[in-house]
Amino acid sequence: MTTTEAVPVTLPESWKLDSMPGGEVVIEARHSETGAFLGCISVSEEKRNFSLGAVTVKAKGTYGGRGWKKKLYADAVQHLKQSFEQ
Repeated sequence: MTTTEAVPVTLPESWKLDSMPGGEVVIEARHSETGAFLGCISVSEEKRNFSLGAVTVKAKGTYGGRGWKKKLYADAVQHLKQSFEQ
């Protein structure tokens, strides 16, 4: 199981990390001033992929090579931001 302390990403202020029993790391986006919940995304290092919501990541991703973990989390954060900024 991935510990949230080992996540290689800097989150925006007021965002939080949590973990699920299956090993996914859940990144929760909250509004910096009001604390309102904006959305979340689940990241699976085992599957090397992410999915919107607090869900089990089902599909295997294509992340690999040097720095794949940092890229995975950076892409997940970017995807989450895009989901509520549209």
